[in-house]
Amino acid sequence: MTSKEDSSAIASARSAPERARDLRTFWRRALAIVAPLPGVALALEIGSAPGSPQDTPDQQLTAYAAHLGQADFSLWMGVLAVLTAVPAVIAVGWATRRAAPRLTLVGGLLTLAGFSLALDLADTSPILYVAARDGLDPQSAVQLAQLVAEHPAAVAALLGFLLAQAAGLLVLGIALWRTPLAPRWTGALLAVSGIAHVLIPGSIGGALSWAATGVGCAGASVALWRTRNQDFDLPPLGPKPEPAPFSAESGFDARSVWRVLLAATAPVTAVVIAVLRFALPYNTLDDARTVFEQSLAHQTFDAVALWSGLLLAPTAICGALAVVWISRRRAPVLATIGAFLAVPGFIALAGQGQTPNVITLLAAQHKADAGFAYDVANAVQSLPQAGALVGVFVFGHLIGTILLGMALWRSRSVPSWIAWTLAVSQPIHLLSAMTGNHPLDLLGWGMTAFGFAAAAYVLLRMPDDEFDLAPASEQVGRL
Repeated sequence: MTSKEDSSAIASARSAPERARDLRTFWRRALAIVAPLPGVALALEIGSAPGSPQDTPDQQLTAYAAHLGQADFSLWMGVLAVLTAVPAVIAVGWATRRAAPRLTLVGGLLTLAGFSLALDLADTSPILYVAARDGLDPQSAVQLAQLVAEHPAAVAALLGFLLAQAAGLLVLGIALWRTPLAPRWTGALLAVSGIAHVLIPGSIGGALSWAATGVGCAGASVALWRTRNQDFDLPPLGPKPEPAPFSAESGFDARSVWRVLLAATAPVTAVVIAVLRFALPYNTLDDARTVFEQSLAHQTFDAVALWSGLLLAPTAICGALAVVWISRRRAPVLATIGAFLAVPGFIALAGQGQTPNVITLLAAQHKADAGFAYDVANAVQSLPQAGALVGVFVFGHLIGTILLGMALWRSRSVPSWIAWTLAVSQPIHLLSAMTGNHPLDLLGWGMTAFGFAAAAYVLLRMPDDEFDLAPASEQVGRL
């Protein structure tokens, strides 16, 4: 090759568009790893919990007092299940969506709704644990646990969880059964496991049924591990758009439904939090006693916040997912790191559950002794498991949202000023929390909602072929 040809080749290479890094192998294997985790964690949580779910609260309290170590381990397994439940459903749905798009749509939405509502359950286990650990009055603890379990918001979340997960896993299991690269028996096991959660009583039955869910989800792990990257997701792009390599089939396309639903739900959580934070009857710098007393004096706010959890839980990660989805192909590294922080962060926000709020509301309504309710609520919120969820939320949603804003900017998915609006929104929220400035908090979370809404607008205008791979009509190849 002559020197002139060398110069021409170098110039051509320099002018060629930069191609984003391909992280599809990493995503595929990460989803494969996470898929069985919540089933295993819930099996261990139920199996290690002292007593039986069929025991009366006083019997459970006695069992907790005799086995505090087991109870502590059970609570930690609950934290693992909280953080991995929704990502596991996404993993299974990603494995089945092309071979069985309609079944995945129905089963995935139902299971996501059910597992999301599980994040907002009013769990009485922490109440019994702190009562047994701290030697609190047994009769008052049992009565409080019963009142919490019977609260309408707690009952609504529990029934929604049980019904949605049973129907969702049944349909999702059938979708997995139809997925070529997954062992068929795992799909059948996943399909029956959700119903088993409702019908099989006791610690052993509950543990075995959730273990069956974990093994069933492992079938999706096998399928994801075997899938080629080109059959897993669209390829990364350089800074400039490229034509979509696939064309959609005529008629119903599940991708359109997923795209529109993600767009419609993207800003919901941030909007609700912005309003609630602005109306907060106390400051985040107040001590625990002041916060409790102010909550007692503003039970309407507590009731609204409690019932809002039923809306926040199913939409908690939608805004972060919307941003990840539109930026993942042109800024994969930033989108990936941001997702691994922001998604668990927003899940941890919803996963803190209803228990402290229900206790406070019961005290405000004079259904529970205020002094005892404060002691229990404060002890529950001081548990290391609760602290771990708060830490994941604070660090994850703060740093993750900054990185997601940078991913929007790097991918050029939205105008730069919108991307940076999202990136600086949560630092503004942090400043407001440190100063007790509620209008500033409204601005911070409002900017987050605006950034998520901008991502939603891009999704609404995005062709299905740019949103995701088209449904597969034949078996995808093996690695």
